[in-house]
Amino acid sequence: LAWDSGATPAIVLTKADLVDDAATRALDAEVAFGVDAHAVSARAGEGMATIAALARPDRTLVLVGESGAGKSTLVNALVGTKVAIVSDKPQTTRRRVLGMLNLPDGQIVFVDTPGLHRPLHRLNRAMLDEAMEAILDVDVVVLVIDVAEREGAGDRHALELVAKASSPRIC
Repeated sequence: LAWDSGATPAIVLTKADLVDDAATRALDAEVAFGVDAHAVSARAGEGMATIAALARPDRTLVLVGESGAGKSTLVNALVGTKVAIVSDKPQTTRRRVLGMLNLPDGQIVFVDTPGLHRPLHRLNRAMLDEAMEAILDVDVVVLVIDVAEREGAGDRHALELVAKASSPRIC
């Protein structure tokens, strides 16, 4: 799907500092999907340069994924300051949060979003709508997956939602 959009696809696996085999999982993902995979740890500052290299100045990137995937921590690390609340409580981010990285040749805007999930209540529906609207208003969609968690139905649901976006995707 990402190739069809014209984007160079990549997989971003967060929280690499929480597992011993993040590099192995990244290699497994590369083999399974045929795209580059990046294991990063925003808290430890590992792999951040590879994510920044995926972006180009004057582009807007939205980070989407399940609740608790590490989107807010990743945005904070990428822009170099705290712009988004970070909590171990699920669904802390309820509205889009913008973080801007100023570079000599332009700016990159990173958009943190509420977690993608199957909404059961009106608040959850509003949060999902906020994330889906953000997908429509950007240049690149980055799917963030927590490498410390086992792949499950939530990851597949997030991938299905991202696949509906017409923006270029980094999955």
